[in-house]
Amino acid sequence: MELDADFIAFCKQSVALEQRMAKQAGKQLNEAMVERKTHEKLKEKDTDGRTPDIVLGSRFMDGSAEFSVGFAKKLAFRLFRRMLHIATGRWIADPTTGLQGLSRKAVLYYSKYNHFDDKYPDTNMITQMMLLDFKVVEIPAVMHIRTSG
Repeated sequence: MELDADFIAFCKQSVALEQRMAKQAGKQLNEAMVERKTHEKLKEKDTDGRTPDIVLGSRFMDGSAEFSVGFAKKLAFRLFRRMLHIATGRWIADPTTGLQGLSRKAVLYYSKYNHFDDKYPDTNMITQMMLLDFKVVEIPAVMHIRTSG
């Protein structure tokens, strides 16, 4: 029995579509899990009874998935880590992460007083918030390399 070429092409397209859908579903599940961890971390109190003001999703902590970057980016990450450490005395594994959970206090600070840096909203903002005594914590996150945009 010989299969029609159009039928074979249709089957290949169907399998490819199913694989893309499964990959997307996996990404959405991961994002939901990270969002839940971030929300839980925002509610967690420390020994002083304070809850975090900012939770950073880090690509470079134990528990994070392998995230490969080129030499130039690695150098930049190290430079930003060092600068943040010099300014605040704390080490942050991923100071350039855009995955941030913000408490009401942090959102109000950014919005009410127009302190949101729309050009470089990473290391400098984290540094500023830490110097203003906002509590910043990190959690491991799984991130995927951008495929478009």
